[in-house]
Amino acid sequence: MTSHSLRNAALAWSIGIAFLPAAAMAAKPEFSSKDGLLLRAEHSAPGYQLRVIAPDGAIYEDIFKGNQPIRLRSEQLKQGWADGTYLYEITPVQGLNIRPESHAGGAHAAAAPNIESGSFRIDGGHVFLATDAPEPSSSSASPAVSHIGAPQETASKVAAPQDQVTADDLIVQGSACIGLDCVNNESFGFDTLRLKENNTRIKFDDTSTTAGFAANDWQLTANDSASGGLNKFSIEDVTGSKVPFTVVAGAPNNSFFMSNIGDIGLGTSTPGLDLHINRSDTPAIRLEQNNSGGFAAQTWDIAGNEANFFVRDVTGGSRLPFRIRPGAPTSSIDVSATGNVGIGTASPSQALDVARNGDVVVRLSNTSAVVPNNEWDIKNNAATGRLTFTDDSTGVRVPFKFAPNAVDNLLRVGVLANNTVDINGNLFVTGTITPDYVFDKNFRVPSIKEHAVAMWEHRHLPKMAAAKVNDQGQGVINVGERSQGMLEELEYAHVYIEQLHSNMQQLQDDMAKKNDELAQLREEIATIKASLDKR
Repeated sequence: MTSHSLRNAALAWSIGIAFLPAAAMAAKPEFSSKDGLLLRAEHSAPGYQLRVIAPDGAIYEDIFKGNQPIRLRSEQLKQGWADGTYLYEITPVQGLNIRPESHAGGAHAAAAPNIESGSFRIDGGHVFLATDAPEPSSSSASPAVSHIGAPQETASKVAAPQDQVTADDLIVQGSACIGLDCVNNESFGFDTLRLKENNTRIKFDDTSTTAGFAANDWQLTANDSASGGLNKFSIEDVTGSKVPFTVVAGAPNNSFFMSNIGDIGLGTSTPGLDLHINRSDTPAIRLEQNNSGGFAAQTWDIAGNEANFFVRDVTGGSRLPFRIRPGAPTSSIDVSATGNVGIGTASPSQALDVARNGDVVVRLSNTSAVVPNNEWDIKNNAATGRLTFTDDSTGVRVPFKFAPNAVDNLLRVGVLANNTVDINGNLFVTGTITPDYVFDKNFRVPSIKEHAVAMWEHRHLPKMAAAKVNDQGQGVINVGERSQGMLEELEYAHVYIEQLHSNMQQLQDDMAKKNDELAQLREEIATIKASLDKR
């Protein structure tokens, strides 16, 4: 658009306060010094999503209820209002549906929502809004007409132009200028065909009426005709009232480039693959599902830079749930045709197959702030072949070790019954479970009477803990404590046996001595009796 036409046609306000743009050819803007610019969407919906892209690429987004004014004020934008073109889009928001798992990959294409989009421009502190009125021509209703080989005359001296119909081929061996602003002796340069006025369009009007023949009308459009509109080039589907392709003025070189073999470059003229994106900082692809179809809005980014390749959950707070660092080896993650996942292997043989040249370690980390927040390592030790479990990251302290080639069914839990542990082999227990201190000369073993009193008073052996139950009423024992108590009681018993044996031996010795004394007395009595009988 020419500058003088812009001044004549534009609707401009000072931008000391904020405003909201109107949807092109749909909603009508209303400006208020108190409320800013208000937009009413043409299509009714339970709600609307507004997105505004500033000239520097910054994005503002917000959700409005269906009965809530769609409004934007300056304090809602971080950078305020800079000169340039602002793009906007208003998407109707429907109710939120739950997608069934069988359709998690998407369903058949649905009808496109009634998305309203457009632009507005800020220039020198003024707001230029899209209006229904097109820009008037820079020429008058009766424009100047030039005749070949004749001086140019003013519109007041010539008759209004007349339509010309040529019923034969028209061949121009030179350049042609079409438009109200073409002049005599037009300087074409290398232009073969030039459209010159403030609203330039080329329309393809297909007049086919026979059934089965394509009849869609198309149009090439350069720049919006309304004040505040875009400086752009578009291909318009006139019949379908759609604009499937637009290039906005200022787009950099090679924004879209198709090579001779069909490769597409975005930001490059030398695409190396089917689609090649070239940017100076983090080239990315955005996958955005709006909620106009009734499903919850969700946006994902797929991007890469010198730090990593990543998937970003934009809707979920721009978290990065998936990242790959540069230099990661081949088959760092490899999913086979059977669904097996390999980590470090291209041929996973199990549901999860982890392979390394050396120790294979899986770390389980609890990152919560609640103590304890230990880290456990599960390791296939390359040196010993053992499977180990430890919460010591240095690997010095390893409480669990499983050696290779163990016999079948060495340890079974819940097999014989759901509350049993079955050990098919010898059980070795190490630690302080043998109370040899009982035999220390300085250790005092309670007397049999003392032991008996304590046993009957507490109704269990003194060195055995009393019966315990857990919250579910199940019996609980400390195996080490129980084993040590049993051994100590057993050693007490052997001490008591030895004591009783000593006592019995003493009694037997005393009885033998008494028997000897009794026998001697009997002999003496017999001798006395015999002596008396002789008298």
